[in-house]
Amino acid sequence: MEAKIRVAVLCCNRLLRESIARILSKKTDFEVSTTHENSSPALSEAVVSNTTVVVLDSIQAMTSLGVPSECPTGRSLRCVLIAMEDDADQFLTALRNGALGYVLQDASAADVVSAVKLVAQDEAVCAPHLTRLLFDYVA
Repeated sequence: MEAKIRVAVLCCNRLLRESIARILSKKTDFEVSTTHENSSPALSEAVVSNTTVVVLDSIQAMTSLGVPSECPTGRSLRCVLIAMEDDADQFLTALRNGALGYVLQDASAADVVSAVKLVAQDEAVCAPHLTRLLFDYVA
């Protein structure tokens, strides 16, 4: 049996935080290690508790927390931003700050689950039209 993907849900919005935690907890391949409002102690707890993926609901939370690209243990900590606006500047800022997942506000629960799984596998996830934006930006 494969190890479960440990997820920390650190969202400002309580309803969103509880909904995402419940959705992921119902899946057999996830273990929600912590759910907190965005805060430095919550992130420290996530790192210490061997979390693989951190789910956040704002770029500001990601930058203010100083989300590390690598944990002290040498593991990489992967971030998924959920309920995000369809905005090119925000998307590019999120990528510059280390996000591997960028899930838009109109995403389904299945989209969020899929994004967390892919990011746990060290893949990157975003809406197809944002991929095009990224190609254009790099070109």
